[in-house]
Parts: sequence; C-alpha cells; structure tokens
Amino acid sequence: MMTDKKILVRPLKDADDATWIIDNLHDQMGSVASIIPSGFEAYARLYHPAWRMSRNNTRTTLMRWSEVAEASGRVAHRQMQWAGIAGNEKPLSGYICLGSDAIPIEPPDEGTLPLEIAEPLASLLARYTKTPEMCQFAVWDGFNCSGTSLEEAASIAVAALDRRWYLFRGPLSALEHSFCESFHQSANMVWPEDRAWCVATEIDLMMTYVGGKRGLIEAILAAPDLEADEAHLEDSVLYDSDTVNPVRRSRWP
Repeated sequence: MMTDKKILVRPLKDADDATWIIDNLHDQMGSVASIIPSGFEAYARLYHPAWRMSRNNTRTTLMRWSEVAEASGRVAHRQMQWAGIAGNEKPLSGYICLGSDAIPIEPPDEGTLPLEIAEPLASLLARYTKTPEMCQFAVWDGFNCSGTSLEEAASIAVAALDRRWYLFRGPLSALEHSFCESFHQSANMVWPEDRAWCVATEIDLMMTYVGGKRGLIEAILAAPDLEADEAHLEDSVLYDSDTVNPVRRSRWP
C-alpha cells in the first residue's frame, strides 16, 4: 500500500503530551536508551532493507541484512551494523557490490521508516493500542521540508539527541505519511495516546526501534515481512560498534 495523500496529520498546539518522552530518554549518547524511551517491557530493532539494483541503476528487489552478511562473508547477529556487514571499504557512502556478478546493492534508507516495512509494522502496532486513531508524530526540525506546516506545530527540545522535534497528531495509518514533498520522510518518533508503544527512527540510523509489550515485540520478531532482532537499552547504536564484524578501514585518504 502506498502512502495515501489524503491522510493528513495536523500540528499540535502544545507539547504537554510529549514531555514523557524527554523524561524517559537517557543522556547515554550512542545507546538505544538515548533513542527510545525506557519503561517498556521489551524492545525490537527493525532493519531497513537494502535494495538490489539493476544494470540500469533502478531498484529491483529488497535485500535483508542477513542476506548481505551472508554474501559478504560476515556474520548476522542482533547487534550487527551496516558498516560491519557490508564488507567494503566505505560502507556508509554509495552502493556496494557483492558476489561474482557484482550487482550493486543500494544501502538501506537512513533516518526514515521505509514504506516497505511501515505497513506490516502498522498492522501489528494496531493490535497493541486502544487509541490507534489518536497518535502523535515527532519530526526533526532540520529536514527543511516543504508541504508541512512546521511553523504551526509545537516543538520540544530533546537534549539526549541534541534535536528539536515538531509535533503532530494523526491516525496510526499516517505511519506511512511523508513530511516532505520531494522525498519520503517519515516521522522520527510515533506513539499512541495511551502510550502502549513507541516507534523511533533516529535521523542518522538505518534501523528503527520499537518499545512495547512483550507480545508486540515477539510479534514483530516473528513477522515474515519484517527483519528484526530484540534490542536492549544498553546496546550501542554507533556504526562501528559491531565487534563481531569490525569495520574495515579504508585504504584511501
């Protein structure tokens, strides 16, 4: 299902309902606890898919991180980082080539929840909240997007991330909503009014974190359309934190 242009989120006029986020984010920079609020029973780490590219430079098929790791001779594990499994010298910039056919792989989307996983994730989230029609969406103020009335929205400063977020309200189906017209940009944090769960997509990461009831996290881990691992608040999110697959240093200046 593509993003429905008719789905609109409206700006919040005050930030009172978002202060719990600030109160429950830790200032341990680089940890999961600084990305998503503490206090949930369990957490999941959803990997944004990579893309296998065609010879004419168009996306063809989704590629899981576990597939990339296998193709590059690295090890897939619950704290893997793209820089570790990509297996090339500059894994955070541009395409990588894997296998004897040297078909290029486009890295996962960074800082936005891909549409390909937003729909199956939303269907699971809906089962674990009593307020699916009343969710809040927080968007980083640095995207410089057009088409969204950012100046009309209340905002909060998130010291743990050194970010400021604009706040909106809408239905859970707006998880697929883009806050930019020229490119797809999801909200960076989403939660329902009953605070049953929270979804966090930090601007510098190629994965999304979800906190919620144990049943929700288990459902996410078991979902065939999602690639996810369980996450712990003390886990590192830094690109070079994969001790199983150390980042290969570039030989270039």
